[in-house]
Amino acid sequence: MPSNIHRVIAFADGVPFGDVRFSAVSLGAEYLTGKTGVYSLRNFPDPGKSTTVAWDEGKQNFSIVPGGVGYWDGVENGGSGTYYGALTVQGLDVCTFTRGPDQTRYRKFIVATKTGQLQLRAEFADGEVCELSATPLSPARPLVDGTVSARFGAADVAACSAFADGGLDVEVNGTLIRARSALRTCHPVSVTGAAARP
Repeated sequence: MPSNIHRVIAFADGVPFGDVRFSAVSLGAEYLTGKTGVYSLRNFPDPGKSTTVAWDEGKQNFSIVPGGVGYWDGVENGGSGTYYGALTVQGLDVCTFTRGPDQTRYRKFIVATKTGQLQLRAEFADGEVCELSATPLSPARPLVDGTVSARFGAADVAACSAFADGGLDVEVNGTLIRARSALRTCHPVSVTGAAARP
């Protein structure tokens, strides 16, 4: 989208009293008409909240919908919810450069985010359960797509055999969960999953 820099100088009785520079972005037309759009900004302005914005033709910009700031429920509560996916342990030992098969285990990931922390419980298809204690969200505010993240250190995951080779970086946004080994480890771990929708 092309951007143009503009300058406005305000005068009173021939004397300038204001001087402002601003940029304008073109959406392909001098004045965009006949367009609509309503979007929910997940985890904005804080985890667990959402803000609804809609295209305002008169302002030529998006505006917050009146009453459009509130709390989510279910899987969209700041990333809280149940995600279905898999944990894969890389078969290549990056410490010795020996190759074995990747090991994939299917599981349900239950995430709870509250009071600036994220808690993760993994329930394997074979019945094994691994629960990680709450750890602080980092950053405390969500990213652009509503993602919140947290890092579990090596000590946090030591009791869980699936994660025992190192810490875990976890990202969730109410739709997807992604995770990977947080530390250099001989057998890196990755997690992918998606939230169940009603």
